[in-house]
Amino acid sequence: MKALVDGQFNPQYVTLPVACLLCLVAAVVLTRREDLPLSAVLATVVTALVLTATVLALSVPPDRASIWQLQFGATLLAMLFVRGDLVHAVIGAALHSAMFVIWALWYSMPVSWLLTVLTAPCVVYFLAVTWLFGLRRVVMQERTHRSEAAEHVRQTRAESEAARRIGRELALVRAKTGHVLALLRDGAPLDKELRGEIAVVGGEIRDRLRSPRLQHPELNRAIAALRAGGTSVNVLAEDSESAPELGDRAAEQIAAVVRDEAGADSLVLTWNEPERVSIVARHGDRSERHIVEVLPAVSRSDAE
Repeated sequence: MKALVDGQFNPQYVTLPVACLLCLVAAVVLTRREDLPLSAVLATVVTALVLTATVLALSVPPDRASIWQLQFGATLLAMLFVRGDLVHAVIGAALHSAMFVIWALWYSMPVSWLLTVLTAPCVVYFLAVTWLFGLRRVVMQERTHRSEAAEHVRQTRAESEAARRIGRELALVRAKTGHVLALLRDGAPLDKELRGEIAVVGGEIRDRLRSPRLQHPELNRAIAALRAGGTSVNVLAEDSESAPELGDRAAEQIAAVVRDEAGADSLVLTWNEPERVSIVARHGDRSERHIVEVLPAVSRSDAE
């Protein structure tokens, strides 16, 4: 717009509108909506466009020269500093200033005029460098502070969720042990029935703490029945965040094998492989081993 007002679109000085067009293209490239520095190719393109526009703008006598256009080229190069493209910014600024000084000396322009015209580019470069090494650091510190605050919020939420989960587990333990503890408190005789109930409750709590992956209502009932009958049952499963959960179908298959081993002296149920569960039952001197292929969990019921 300023070029139109100043009458620079004159057939006699066709280089000036071309220089304006090159600066426009450089400005479009520089104002791309991204936080990262320009790529080496784009930074080189911007520097080349600005320097070419400067050469075209300096191809006319001082009385027809577009001083604002020369200063605008310095603004574009300063934006390279702001975007973090230091190498291209320094090279472009040095060449741009050198060409302007040579042009002014060639036409014997007064030194005072030269210094006056160069003041704006120098101020722009100073502000750009100040932003790069000063204000940019402040912004990074603010971003770091916000990231730390967000991480603190995430940790607080994780701790709250862990506390709620522990609370639910403790409530479940109290619900399961309440009846047995009440009988013991009231002096109930420690007969076979009560010992069996203690074994069942103690085993369920131990399983939940040691092997949470192998918790399923159907399987829990089958194991409880074995323990109530006097079978020693141990449930072992490696705990891992990436480990699959026990689906309903797999739990029913494992529970069926456990029920078939009623009357065994001991039973060890192990899940240490992603796709299979091992069940070893001991009947006196004889041992039986069963392997159940664990399918991907399709559905999961809440363990009782």
